[in-house]
Amino acid sequence: MGMLRIQRGLSLVELMVAMLISLIVLAGVGQIFLSSRETQRSTHALSQVQEAGRFAFDFITADLRQVGYKGSCTGPMNILLNETKASYIPDRFDLDNALRGWDDSSGSESASMKGYVAETDVIQIKHAGVPPRCPATGLPVTATGNTPETAATISIDCTSGIKQGSIIVVADAHGCDIFQTTSNDSAKSLARGSAAGFNPGNKGGNASFSHPYGTDMEILLFQSATYYIGRDPTTNEPGLRMIRFNEGNDVDGTAIIEEELVRGIRSMQITYGIDNDGDRSIDDFVVASAVSNWNAVLAVRVELIAQSTDAIDTADGKGTRERLEQTFSTTIALRNRLP
Repeated sequence: MGMLRIQRGLSLVELMVAMLISLIVLAGVGQIFLSSRETQRSTHALSQVQEAGRFAFDFITADLRQVGYKGSCTGPMNILLNETKASYIPDRFDLDNALRGWDDSSGSESASMKGYVAETDVIQIKHAGVPPRCPATGLPVTATGNTPETAATISIDCTSGIKQGSIIVVADAHGCDIFQTTSNDSAKSLARGSAAGFNPGNKGGNASFSHPYGTDMEILLFQSATYYIGRDPTTNEPGLRMIRFNEGNDVDGTAIIEEELVRGIRSMQITYGIDNDGDRSIDDFVVASAVSNWNAVLAVRVELIAQSTDAIDTADGKGTRERLEQTFSTTIALRNRLP
């Protein structure tokens, strides 16, 4: 007969010690998990604000670098748009005055803005830096043949896809003109007739181009944009928003484009580098209300505050959570105004 083996379980003390050790280990693992999750949230929030700041500057910088550009034309713009219509607003369409800003104010476009955030700046930028391209070839649209001074249309080399109602700038070394095309996007011409229903439309009567054009005519799409900080009507979140007037108001009256570009931008402050003595160098940076001659602005300094969508722990020991914020600043030279 073999020896009897006595089986024993854990004593109460041993069980309590094991449970205590397990709780300590679990608490440590839990703390590591919570710390890792908060670190991930902080990293994500930082990524959000950096991405918002970068994208916002991409949009604004691209337009600012082109301020006032009108091809090879160095003289004043001949305006063929209908200046007598209420829908013709110089701030939107006057390319010879291509920059305007407002300090802590919604400016002249407040009626078109969504949720403008008080005490933030607004800037309006105009240029003709984009040539339309033929859809089939990707090459810039060009004129075919000469265009007399009194011509009502410009013959072009392709069906350009230019939306009816778009604002067009044509230029060469002798001068430049701006008008609204009444041709549809499948036409091989750009018409500047005074057809009813277009806003601002074109001048009628004997309005002529500034001069006859040849095949070296540059054809450019007019760009007009107002940048501001506004709140989304649904979420109430702030962001960089834009209103574009590239097409004026076309025949259906819907071509004023207002949209959010970058969510999470809660503030924009702008100062302008001005040339006071005409030597083509910057003498001072001032706010918009101190600019007396907008054509003397040679650079623009933009400061943005971006905030994360999600709140993170402030580590104050009270469980307080706040959104991460970061300030971004850049200075953009207006290269068409520099020596």
